[in-house]
Amino acid sequence: MKRRSELVFIACLVCMFPFGGLVHAQEQDPIRVYIDGVELAFAQQPLVHEGTTMVPFRPIFENLGYNVHWNAAERVVLAERSAADVALRLNISIGTVNQVKYWLTEPPQLSNGTTYIPLRFVAEASGATVRWDNEQRSVYIERPDKLTEEEQIRIFLEKYFSSLSLNEYLRVALPANGVKVNRTEIVDIRNFPEDNAAEATYQIEVTAMNGQQLSTVVLEFKDRLTVDEGRSWSVDHSARVFKVIHEAEVPVTGDDLYMEQLMKQETPASLSEQSSIEEVVAFIIHRWEYGMDRTDVEEILKDLGASVIHAPDGLNSRVDFHAQDGYTYNSENGSRADITGLREGALQGQIWLEWNSNRKIERLDMYWTRTGDHKQPKTIFTYGFTLGGKWY
Repeated sequence: MKRRSELVFIACLVCMFPFGGLVHAQEQDPIRVYIDGVELAFAQQPLVHEGTTMVPFRPIFENLGYNVHWNAAERVVLAERSAADVALRLNISIGTVNQVKYWLTEPPQLSNGTTYIPLRFVAEASGATVRWDNEQRSVYIERPDKLTEEEQIRIFLEKYFSSLSLNEYLRVALPANGVKVNRTEIVDIRNFPEDNAAEATYQIEVTAMNGQQLSTVVLEFKDRLTVDEGRSWSVDHSARVFKVIHEAEVPVTGDDLYMEQLMKQETPASLSEQSSIEEVVAFIIHRWEYGMDRTDVEEILKDLGASVIHAPDGLNSRVDFHAQDGYTYNSENGSRADITGLREGALQGQIWLEWNSNRKIERLDMYWTRTGDHKQPKTIFTYGFTLGGKWY
């Protein structure tokens, strides 16, 4: 049956009503926020979105000791404290802390004239620890003063290991077009309190993809760390030393074997409305180039006959494959993988594309039911800055 493409209005609605999915805390019991046991007062109450507590940016930053600036032209919140800085852009799912980029569970968003930011990210970026009490609907933030320097550094490094900046560094250093961090180990920490600095030695094991070859690589890093007066640690990249201590090719099995087959299979010269979701993914991967612009990918996808809708500052895009209705392409900012639709059979598959802050392609996920049995788990196939298949 010839598939037909549909026009999706969701992205337009999101632009008109950017916080339609948020729930004001006062609709339930209010959410209370405490810093070192002292409750914060908010003129506008915290909001909840997709399980993330969002708070007005100014009170939380100022109570953590930051000077706060709002750049209306760039729509950026900039918080500065001694040698530390945090930058968050409205509707962008990447935040920076001391020039290190991290993915956000939810991007800063606007509601009733107030800019809301993810509470946990901001608190942890400041070196604080965060605890959620579900029964009390309360968030408890503790400044790092009660922790030893080594404990502070370990907490910082565990956060840093999952940063987008480290992943980008690994891809360039190896080099590789895709990197998945498998294991990290902190080997040694040496403190230099008189210099407000420390030296950390740690190892990272990654699976790296270079072309169609998978390899396991273990690297050892020695980093100089510095700390501001509020005990927020950062990496001095200019002093970094690293070496590769192990490298071996990876035999490909299971879902990874399916991934290898997908990459090696012959693909048509162009896509059409009759293309299967596997053919679409293979077509993109065969032409994959890290740094490919979003417009380049959309040029590839145009033959699907799917309508393309742009949303401002969108970092995510979806291509939905319906058994009866063909493909729909949706570049709605802040959308999520439709796992419910896959489980219930409303979708046969979904391609999820992620872009970095410069609109360059970072990652492709394919969610699909390989057997066609909607009672079975859905397989996730990922290609890009992380890789490997797993059951969802």
